[in-house]
Amino acid sequence: MAKIFTQTSDQHSTVVEQERQFVYTIHRCPVCWGRHGLDKPVCFVAAGLLQEGVKWVSVARVPDQ
Repeated sequence: MAKIFTQTSDQHSTVVEQERQFVYTIHRCPVCWGRHGLDKPVCFVAAGLLQEGVKWVSVARVPDQ
């Protein structure tokens, strides 16, 4: 997902594999770039895409019978 976003948009993202986790970093988020001092999160779309991506790859897929 990070590679796709980095290649096809102005969102530069990386993934680093650590011993027990993956760290997905959005270095230049098009949603919140330039926003400062906000009292609430603004990256709901990015968080939702990551959550659904993890859900999609982690669920065992069984073909219909």
